Amino acid sequence: MKIIKEGIETQIEVDRSKFITYFYHVKSLDEAKEYQKQLRKEHPNANHHCLAVVVDDVHYAHDDGEPSNTAGFPMLQTLLGNNVNEVAAIVVRYFGGTLLGRGGLIRAYGQAVSHGLEHQQFYQYQEVKITQIIISYDLMSIIETKIFPKASITSRDYSDKMIFTLDVLDDSLFDELIEMTNNQIEINELENQRRLVKG
Repeated sequence: MKIIKEGIETQIEVDRSKFITYFYHVKSLDEAKEYQKQLRKEHPNANHHCLAVVVDDVHYAHDDGEPSNTAGFPMLQTLLGNNVNEVAAIVVRYFGGTLLGRGGLIRAYGQAVSHGLEHQQFYQYQEVKITQIIISYDLMSIIETKIFPKASITSRDYSDKMIFTLDVLDDSLFDELIEMTNNQIEINELENQRRLVKG
């Protein structure tokens, strides 16, 4: 499943109506509804603030005054069809004076979310090994340049030796580092964690 960690606001226009789409990383329906309330305050003159939510088995759609199943439902179907999870999509509509009809509304709200998804950075949950690497300063460039994409650096500590903390996705990296440093390295596996990693 794909996760949007930090949503990017997008906008489309259909027959002079503006559809502004927001994405939020959420863990519950209540959290999603709080974002909807927040957008009502930010856009008090908008006609609708429609909501679609996917959090694991919770699928929710809210039309916010649009005709039944013409807004939230197509938004929800677009999220599900794109395999996005832990997400609230909110489309704020400013009416442009032209009635779109049921079919037009369904297409517009689905398109607003689909267009928005094209501009998002997606992440996935992966198990990572939090690992401490202790290495001499003359070998530290190996860590700085050779660990990607199997790991990423989360912190650096400049002590008697260089101490890196890494998120390791593939532990075959350990044997490679031992070989590249001629065993002049100390590797301490600290713990396993589930983290969001760019997908």
